[in-house]
Amino acid sequence: MHSVCFPALQGAQTKMSASNPNSSLFLTDTPKQIKTKINKHAFSGGKDTVEEHRKYGGNCDVDVSYMYLTFFLEDDEKLEQIKQAYTSGALLTGELKKLLIETLVCVPQTSEIVSIFWGYPFWNNLNTSVPPRMDDTPAFRLRCLNCIYHLSLTHQRLLKHLH
Repeated sequence: MHSVCFPALQGAQTKMSASNPNSSLFLTDTPKQIKTKINKHAFSGGKDTVEEHRKYGGNCDVDVSYMYLTFFLEDDEKLEQIKQAYTSGALLTGELKKLLIETLVCVPQTSEIVSIFWGYPFWNNLNTSVPPRMDDTPAFRLRCLNCIYHLSLTHQRLLKHLH
């Protein structure tokens, strides 16, 4: 069995580290933090100049934004279109990062998942000034429940391996 892991934001040749908060994205990161981390720290497979990138295209094999999209973008056809556009030079690195940011801020955050699961506004119990991105639509609740389901499956698999 082969399992692919998330690369560190600085590229697959580096590792994620709890001592370096810019090496990875966390479930507790706000949309603003996600945007900043991706724009400033995500390793790019693009060329040095716009002209070179338009002429030669980008390298999806090393581009962290593209790698993350392979995990989070559910539409395989759209992912293939993005790959073709990026490798041909039609899509620039900044545009690819923007697509990733838009995709990731749609993923429910930990506090939102807990709020939906327990049925009360968990956020109000935290001493923080950061407002939630709570979206109370049925589709959002379904995404939260889906996250809970996958987290519980992952937890069960880890417990099996520990025993």
